[in-house]
Amino acid sequence: MKNISIIVNSSREAAPMLHAMLSSKLKPKEFPSPLKLYSPRNEFTKMKEPRAVFLMNNGARESVVVKVYCIQDFMYPRAAIESFKLASSNSQEKYRVLPHLIKSDPDLVITAGTAAGPDAISLNGSIIIGGNFFIHDGQAGNSQGHLTHPDFGQLLACNVNAGVFNLVDKDFKSKVAPKFLQAPLNAAKPAICKASCLYSAISTVNVTDDAEDAWIASDPLAHFKQIESTLPANSVETTHGLIKLCTDKPILFVSAITNRLGCFKEEVTPAQNYVASFNAGIFMSQFIVSLNEYFLKGGVLDL
Repeated sequence: MKNISIIVNSSREAAPMLHAMLSSKLKPKEFPSPLKLYSPRNEFTKMKEPRAVFLMNNGARESVVVKVYCIQDFMYPRAAIESFKLASSNSQEKYRVLPHLIKSDPDLVITAGTAAGPDAISLNGSIIIGGNFFIHDGQAGNSQGHLTHPDFGQLLACNVNAGVFNLVDKDFKSKVAPKFLQAPLNAAKPAICKASCLYSAISTVNVTDDAEDAWIASDPLAHFKQIESTLPANSVETTHGLIKLCTDKPILFVSAITNRLGCFKEEVTPAQNYVASFNAGIFMSQFIVSLNEYFLKGGVLDL
């Protein structure tokens, strides 16, 4: 039995991702209906279960269990957040609840969420998959729950076999790219899907203002380039790296690109977030099917 945990940052990302994963018209025929499906009543509801559980049942052969978690479901509700002087984007609060989401000891962790693309050319609506992580302390003086860790400011190198990233090949892309929705604002034409064990996610932590101009003000890209001069920076967001800190199991990131870095106000709307997250769901169901085939052929996760 292989266990895979997909961990999504927020409800606004988890819901559209699952909409795509549950669509009988869009998901691969090999991808099953959920074994279990839960949904919070509203944003104030705390959860004790994953949003969904899927079983790729291979009979007598090794099966794959996939659990989809949303970090926000386990955090303090907003009413309590105000009394604890925490924000919904609080890194310390995310880090507090993450061990509960990973306690099932998965064989693979997939961290998924929206992100900015660091290039001037728009990738809006595209999906980027990689295995390197870098955590930048974006507001060292923030008193609203400040998280520290010795791995901040260091490259956390990929620990997933290159064969996993190679699953996203020409044939894979031909199955998912035609199903991608087009982003409403400055869309990539077309939206693409690309993966590499060399790709890096930069996570800016400790900034409790959700506005992008707050969490990029301290220049996470410049910090990354000071430490790593050869590997590319492929997405910038707030959470992938926190999840990496909470597990030593194989882990990869799936970044759904909503905007060019620095263009949050011009390019991000609820619809923009929905499209990128929905496209992540299109990718995810096909990726699970491909992983299942990879395992049946003897493919391994570890380096």
